[in-house]
Amino acid sequence: MKKLEVIFSIVCGISVAWVVSDFFILYNWAFFILLPLLFVVLVDAIERIFKNTKIVGQGIRHILTGAFADIADIKIFQLLFWIFPAGLTIKTISFLASAVIKYFGNKIWVFNKNDGHSIKEASQFLFVTIIGLIINVSSFYCATLLLPNTKIYTEISVIFALLVTAIWNFLGYKLIVFKK
Repeated sequence: MKKLEVIFSIVCGISVAWVVSDFFILYNWAFFILLPLLFVVLVDAIERIFKNTKIVGQGIRHILTGAFADIADIKIFQLLFWIFPAGLTIKTISFLASAVIKYFGNKIWVFNKNDGHSIKEASQFLFVTIIGLIINVSSFYCATLLLPNTKIYTEISVIFALLVTAIWNFLGYKLIVFKK
């Protein structure tokens, strides 16, 4: 396992623990120990099992990059919601901030495209991201209509929207933006 994968797995595990600990009162500190270790072990095991399958490695790195960016999305949303409780506008802002993280993470680490930036690539990324934004905000909106209007269900709606959007993002980035 490469040093970058270990470091990023630990950082991702800590950031996921940060969100998971919001849902638990007792022993939430344990998530900050267990999740980083679990991420390192799982990533290492999956990379060893599927070492000859390029798409699996890309998928793992995409999940880690996406999880880290999604944690940023959630925490930015929480901060902005605390300051300005206006759901859709701040959800859009938090989504776009996480998109910047996803762009660089996917370009450099997931798909290994270090050949500079082009207007075509940026346009394609913007296209995939705007469609992802529509999917994300629509999913969030639908979930908030279906679930009770409480803090925990609002956060669950954010997580649901992120999961739905993740599928679109991986396929769009792999097949449209960063294809080789």
